[in-house]
Amino acid sequence: MAIICNDFIAIAKELEQFYNIFTPELKSVTGKPHKINEILERVHKVLELIEHVNHFYIKKKNIYFFSSGSL
Repeated sequence: MAIICNDFIAIAKELEQFYNIFTPELKSVTGKPHKINEILERVHKVLELIEHVNHFYIKKKNIYFFSSGSL
């Protein structure tokens, strides 16, 4: 279970760095805010997949899927 929690923590840290890069200031400098919005939308779609993951993968009895890399 700790492996899964560590993965979620790593995702959260990466997202924090990501959102620190894609600021409103960057949108104004690039001159193409719609492109930045497209990137952000793609990230949001990935996050939705993570948020709605089947709890099967998070149960302790299924930990072998994570440790063996068979997902």
